[in-house]
Amino acid sequence: MVQISKYISDGNQIIDIMTAEVIDTKGIIEAKEQEMMNTIGNYQKEINDLGGDVQYYVNKKRNIDCTVIKIKEKYLFKKVFVTSFISVVKKSNLSINTKAFLFVCQAYLSFPYNSIFVDGQYPDINKLIEISNLKKTSLYQVFKELEKEELIKKIKDGHGFIIYINPFVICSGLVHIDTYNMFKNSKWSNIQIKV
Repeated sequence: MVQISKYISDGNQIIDIMTAEVIDTKGIIEAKEQEMMNTIGNYQKEINDLGGDVQYYVNKKRNIDCTVIKIKEKYLFKKVFVTSFISVVKKSNLSINTKAFLFVCQAYLSFPYNSIFVDGQYPDINKLIEISNLKKTSLYQVFKELEKEELIKKIKDGHGFIIYINPFVICSGLVHIDTYNMFKNSKWSNIQIKV
């Protein structure tokens, strides 16, 4: 016999050592999972109470328990809305240059306007050519495709233009109301796909 906490295993049966009842294995698994979650929760609370920073969490996701770890918590990050991004890749007929440009733009997305910002300023066409590694004519074709698909808006300013990325697809965090209003009626604002 192998003892498992307050249960013993006797061949194909699991028996409660206090009541001698035969236990349903599904019930014992659920009880052990709950015990594990409670224990981890208590450890996390103790660490927080001591002023520590908990680095590990257990989440129940899609009916599967998994351990997650905080990564680069104090760094800037971008949100990619997976369902919308899947739609962009699958449903739109974007060229490879356009998809690559959209990927590159993520690195230069600024908060809170969700616009492209390079080296402390809005980039001119030459800087966009440099960061994208595209020729000028290709870059203008990319802009045309992205604007047609409602993925960017190019707004003229005093020195050229500002490129805003649709925050319903890629987002720099909280978004300025002006940016939200630019894209709130786009075809990407309400995409829902089961992943």
